[in-house]
Amino acid sequence: MGVKKHKADGKQFWCIDEWLTSPSGERVRYRKWRIPTKEQAEMLAAKMKAEAFEGKYFERQRTSQLTVQEVWDLYVKKFGELPKPGQPRPPIQYDSYQADHGRARCLLTHLGTKAAMTLTVENVDAYRLVRLSEKTVRGKPPAPATLDRELELLKRTLNYAVDCKKLPHNPILRAKFLRVPNVRRKMVDEELFQRLLDDCDPELKAIVLVGFDTGMRKREVLDLLGEQAPIKEEWA
Repeated sequence: MGVKKHKADGKQFWCIDEWLTSPSGERVRYRKWRIPTKEQAEMLAAKMKAEAFEGKYFERQRTSQLTVQEVWDLYVKKFGELPKPGQPRPPIQYDSYQADHGRARCLLTHLGTKAAMTLTVENVDAYRLVRLSEKTVRGKPPAPATLDRELELLKRTLNYAVDCKKLPHNPILRAKFLRVPNVRRKMVDEELFQRLLDDCDPELKAIVLVGFDTGMRKREVLDLLGEQAPIKEEWA
């Protein structure tokens, strides 16, 4: 934290990375890069601290009226809309882009009209409570990991808006993830597996054996070619 050196495009610059605190105790992280000299960086850091102490900095930041929906629209412009059936996927899209669209629908339903800069950790907690009262397609409340992925997406889109100079900072940077353990503790021992194998249809026995002996995922086992599968004659 503070004023530090950094390099960009082969040149040396100075940057500011400070936590600014308002008279009421509100805190935001202020970061600015590519400042030509150390003196300029130190003067700007002192100015920001003074404005934060007087409350001017925080009052100015609240004037941004960009909504969560508009922040998402800005993010979508980077990667493009979801391709329609039969259309090729744009090369810039990443693997979980389609899943993110599904998560965004939940976020925009509850937070889409809210001004992004007015979001707080309390809003995040309230959103979680509302989501836990809803049912997924499986008829159950969303898992903690699902809520964490939705929060991660919201943070990511806000960070992108900050990078695009549309927002001064991420207002929910300090929102914590639930990180509820989701460890499977049920173990299949040899006796239980043998009972399962005895009840399998003949055409499934080889698949079940390979999965149990190698720990491979179902799709990995099904994608094996005949010469690749380590199947003995007596298994078939």
